[in-house]
Amino acid sequence: MLPADLRELVLPLLDGARDNPPWALLVRNVALRTRAATAVLALDGPGRVRTVVAASSGGAAALAAFERAAAGAALRAGRVYALDELLDHSVAARTASQRAALAAAGVRHARVLRVAADGWTATLVLTHPREDFEGAAVATLALIEPLLAPALRTFALLQAERLRAVVAEDGLARLGAAQIAFDAEGRVLAAGAAAQRLLPFAADPGPPRRLALPGPAADALGAACARLAADPAAAPEIVALDRRGDRTLLLYPASLAGVAATGAVRTAARSVDPGVLRALHGLSAREAALASALAAGESLGEAGARLGLTRETARNYSKRIFAKTGAAGQPDLVRAILTGVAPFA
Repeated sequence: MLPADLRELVLPLLDGARDNPPWALLVRNVALRTRAATAVLALDGPGRVRTVVAASSGGAAALAAFERAAAGAALRAGRVYALDELLDHSVAARTASQRAALAAAGVRHARVLRVAADGWTATLVLTHPREDFEGAAVATLALIEPLLAPALRTFALLQAERLRAVVAEDGLARLGAAQIAFDAEGRVLAAGAAAQRLLPFAADPGPPRRLALPGPAADALGAACARLAADPAAAPEIVALDRRGDRTLLLYPASLAGVAATGAVRTAARSVDPGVLRALHGLSAREAALASALAAGESLGEAGARLGLTRETARNYSKRIFAKTGAAGQPDLVRAILTGVAPFA
């Protein structure tokens, strides 16, 4: 392996799993090395998720033409194929039809490499409209093949972690909550979009960043993070983020190495969508509006007056709500609504 191989092929493989789109530099470098007219990498994941990375504008079209022509061909992972090996030679007319379709897309010659790992498949296709590929092109793909599989496993792991992070953060954001990770000095190691909206950050971009807090709050945060870092079994701590105590941060020990504490912060509870309550419990529009108001903390009298209901009508509506939801009373109704799925809507 030459220094140029490391620079042009191996390093893009190591770094490319983190890029968006992944391995774009690798595909471009492979195209240059092999003198391919098009080079395209197709990543197929669980759930029919596909990502296509092309080194030229015609790459996606060439890939589509190749896949139509080679449909049904069994590609064994880890082997470099020539185009002729993937065509149907059992019937001459069928072979001619495949070649004509490929030629129309500018594909007369191709080399294909497929690698599979952890539920993902990577297919690298090189095409040329006139000249067949030399041995150096096959050697380039053979060099990539044993490295692409572990790179694909890393990509699969990153995708799974990204998905978990998106699901968790979106769910918390819908509840008006966010999480943030701190080191032992109270400096911010990671914060999602929701946390950045809810918390004040210092102007210094870091890393690591700090929250813009009054002196006593900053000292309390640093001391709490130091205690939690020293004792992973310590009980959660509350830190007031402003002088009035209107905004608080719940800190608890982190379960990840290198992180001292994880914090949770939440905005004031927002009202539950009445439309969701209607769908969940079969309530009428007025009943759902009243149930939403009760879940937001309003009394029956306050909610009824705001909705233009008399006391007697509000009481009648509440009885129907309790019957439809199975709640034993107003406190039980609020509990049922706030612990169900409605707050996520």
